[in-house]
Amino acid sequence: MANGFAYLARPENTAKGLRPSKAMKKTLKACKPHLPMLYFSRMMNVRTVD
Repeated sequence: MANGFAYLARPENTAKGLRPSKAMKKTLKACKPHLPMLYFSRMMNVRTVD
């Protein structure tokens, strides 16, 4: 038994240049201990859509 998070992108909702919402960045901050540092730092420096 393991606890974890899974994210599956739907192909119809993916494209180059998409930006995260402020709510998604807040979720990522809560998951920081479970994310690679490079991924986390890059996501925190991306401008949001709202």
